[in-house]
Amino acid sequence: HIFITLGWQAPVSMLDAATGRTLATFEGTERTEEILHSNGMLYLIIKTTPKGRYGTSFVAAVDPSSGQTLWKSEPGGIQPRMFAVRGEHVYYQTKEAMFCLDRQSGEEKWRRTLVEKWHYTGKHSIDYYWGESGMMATDRAVYLFRNGSLIALNPDSGQVLWRGKAARSGGGMPPFFFEIDGFLWGSSGPREGFKGLDVETGKVGKTLNLGSTISEGHHLRCFPAKATPRFLIWPYRGTEFLAINDKEHSRHDWVRGSCRFGLMPANGMLYVPPHQCSCYSGVLLNGFMALAPARNAKPVSAQPQLEKGPAFKSAAAGKVNDEDWPCYRRSNLRLGSTGALVEPKPEIEWTTKLDGRLSPPVVAAGHVYVVQTEQGIVNALDAETGKAQWRFITGYRIDSPPTVLDGQVLFGCNDGYVYCLRASDGELAWRLRAAPYERRIIVDDQLESPWPVGGSVLTVNGLAYVIAGRSSFLDGGLFLYALDPATGNVKHSYNFDGPHYEEGEKAGRGYEMEGSLSDLLSTDGKKIYLFANAFSLDLKREAYKPDRNGLIPQGLHVITTGGFVDDHAWNRNSWQYTKRWPGFYVANQSPKAGQLLVVDEKTTYAIKQYTTRNLLSPMFFPQTKGYLLFADDNDNEPILYG
Repeated sequence: HIFITLGWQAPVSMLDAATGRTLATFEGTERTEEILHSNGMLYLIIKTTPKGRYGTSFVAAVDPSSGQTLWKSEPGGIQPRMFAVRGEHVYYQTKEAMFCLDRQSGEEKWRRTLVEKWHYTGKHSIDYYWGESGMMATDRAVYLFRNGSLIALNPDSGQVLWRGKAARSGGGMPPFFFEIDGFLWGSSGPREGFKGLDVETGKVGKTLNLGSTISEGHHLRCFPAKATPRFLIWPYRGTEFLAINDKEHSRHDWVRGSCRFGLMPANGMLYVPPHQCSCYSGVLLNGFMALAPARNAKPVSAQPQLEKGPAFKSAAAGKVNDEDWPCYRRSNLRLGSTGALVEPKPEIEWTTKLDGRLSPPVVAAGHVYVVQTEQGIVNALDAETGKAQWRFITGYRIDSPPTVLDGQVLFGCNDGYVYCLRASDGELAWRLRAAPYERRIIVDDQLESPWPVGGSVLTVNGLAYVIAGRSSFLDGGLFLYALDPATGNVKHSYNFDGPHYEEGEKAGRGYEMEGSLSDLLSTDGKKIYLFANAFSLDLKREAYKPDRNGLIPQGLHVITTGGFVDDHAWNRNSWQYTKRWPGFYVANQSPKAGQLLVVDEKTTYAIKQYTTRNLLSPMFFPQTKGYLLFADDNDNEPILYG
């Protein structure tokens, strides 16, 4: 079962974990702020009044099988995250004292006043730092952490067992402490030399030698650390695995958890929820993922596999002309504009219904091509009438429209293949497995390859460029290919793997990170662009030297910090027409930047949803202020600020 409040100040509900169906809602649990489950019972902290951030709360015990409230504590100023259940006891702390109640009856077993004894040297009142307080209950002790101090209490009597120091946390999170194999970890941060305290005495009993596992230039993240019997999973620059045996430390700067909740190790995997960070746009993993340990087995074949179809090397008919729109956003620079004349008052000529989510259309040689993205179907329609000409079914998602090149329809698919169809009838000419080998994972309830290929193939100088994969850090990295469109033969290739830093090797300054997510490629005819990375036309990756906030000089082109196919509006992402990769810098108030961008020969047109920097707030500006539409000279450069 899952226990949750299904709305702001709503009562606690019990859901079926397999289906999400609501099984019960418990009366009298409105305004619940914290939920614990132990020995088949619910223990809740409930606010007494509906208004205000502060006020009094009480602890309640609820039997989920009957919905009956068994007991309630006296109201008091219960502090956030100072609440635990262990064995037969319930523990919580107010501003005045630490309380221990009997789990079954709610009877007070002991209380202890501790506030005046906390170590504190700051200039603010002691209540200011409740965000850096925490509690952990074990069979051996109840540990309290606050403002750099640590106290271990006897769980049965509340007597002080020993006192020590606690490392300060970051991002408003409580200190992170874990008891593993007789040692308490978290009394010192990794940069002070990571020390484990003997749980019996509170004295240092073990030290981890981390070397350069913790990358320079970052504070603790705004989500809690986690632990397993083998590893402490620490949130500095990204996700650091600190091995209890002091032999298998590793860092994964490209993985972060969501604010306040972080990551979840379970079932032999690491569950990674969406995050709010923009420190490493184009590198940091996005979305909700389950990551597993690296596989030891080698791929069956790391070479691309070509399959020939009935239309292989058959004569291609239908030339692309200047008024066509043959690829995603029409040009290799992804400018999204055309010089073709458009009627000032256009009228609907025809309508064709296609089910599901559709890609943007492309138009070439009298055909309109549009993809039903979830079904993986490429449709060809007559441009004059809208009548269906043919369709090609892959059975796997296709994230963007195809590219049309002189009688050929080229597209990538989430099955890990690149397809080439004859434009006249949709017959398969060839398909190439760009994924290193056949394997499937579940993505949003559908099967996909771990190495999907972006739908819109980039064509330049007679070659077709594609990329397979999700991240340069996952599953062997990203696989880039330059193909002969007529035959599918590989002309150039590059495996973008990592970089994986060796023990003792530094990873760069605070906002620098090499590597990349996958995305649609673009080009200015001289270089191939993928987020912050540039490649030569024969797919040699170019070295670069960013400034302290990750700014990288590039050729003039359209960049998007969230990716071309990411349609989420977010105030820390933007599209820009620029000569620089912006790194950590943002451009909310800048020309030539916005959430929607179109560029012609002289002018950049943009729509801004977020006209000021609003940091982490999910506030949607257009709801009250509308959208800002503007045009700016292409010779200007976006103004960036960090």
